[in-house]
Amino acid sequence: MTHTAPLVIDASVALAWCFEDGSTPALDALLERVATEGARVPALWCHEVANGLETARRRGRATEAQVERLAALLTGLPLQVEPVDPAVVLGTVRRRAAAHGLSVYDATYLALALPEGLALATLDRELAEAAAVAGLEVLPGCA
Repeated sequence: MTHTAPLVIDASVALAWCFEDGSTPALDALLERVATEGARVPALWCHEVANGLETARRRGRATEAQVERLAALLTGLPLQVEPVDPAVVLGTVRRRAAAHGLSVYDATYLALALPEGLALATLDRELAEAAAVAGLEVLPGCA
């Protein structure tokens, strides 16, 4: 199911939803919003979240059963996953990374949000600062 929503979420937000020590009222409200209205994510998000869950399992922070439950929760959200376009990644995204001092991974979220002026939800301080400088709304309580 594809949804269009004026919001981009990054992996840091999704992973904070997964673990109680990362939970805040603002993040809980954001999860409810995404569950209702949907959000957009780059294809990279899937890899980053899967890696975060697997790292938590390996470090004993979550059991395999918990990781499976969390993965099911996240895949059940109405997310519009944007496909990878090599020309965009090697061009626009790379240039945004250089311009804002971000990793290409973080610049992927910025590049997804910028063309349509979508709000960005991130816990990454550098990404939040770059988004604010670029004129995007950074959701309160996220960064």
